[in-house]
Amino acid sequence: MVQVKEEKQTVNHKRLTLQVSANELYPEDYDIDIIFKSKEYRKKKHQLGRKHVEGLTIDEEE
Repeated sequence: MVQVKEEKQTVNHKRLTLQVSANELYPEDYDIDIIFKSKEYRKKKHQLGRKHVEGLTIDEEE
């Protein structure tokens, strides 16, 4: 999956070339969920990490 102009697209990996290594792009403490997960998912995950919220669940599809 590749994000181009705020739109995620599926592209065959053979069509891509690596320009910068992942170590240079993302430091060790970087939260990779920012790229692949929705804002709602991250918000729910943060809330559940802080305290119990009755009825709040996280779907894997989000």
